[in-house]
Amino acid sequence: MTAGGIPVAYDITIKQGADWTCSWTVKDANDNPKNLSGYSGKMQIRENYDKDAMLTLETSGSGITITGGSGLVSAEMTYAQTAALSARKMVYDIYIESAGGNRQYLTEGALVLRRRVTR
Repeated sequence: MTAGGIPVAYDITIKQGADWTCSWTVKDANDNPKNLSGYSGKMQIRENYDKDAMLTLETSGSGITITGGSGLVSAEMTYAQTAALSARKMVYDIYIESAGGNRQYLTEGALVLRRRVTR
């Protein structure tokens, strides 16, 4: 999901207190799924670019899953994680990194929180 090496902007809306998942397929120059075996990934959500991360998802902890041969990168937040978010509008980005240290940002954008009513 990059255009000339620059991440494509993709705004996300999530519901506070609900499970959330989103997936991206990384493709090679021939538009085939890229083999991501050995890759790691990380996503951070911040109130704005200058604030500390409100939530970090990663392959070494939890929240980011990379399915090697299919090029699939999935990010997941539990209902407890989305319930803990409080800012109405945040920013995020997500990258993958090869075992050799080559980092590729997949996407970035705004993350809008739809506040929950029923608790």
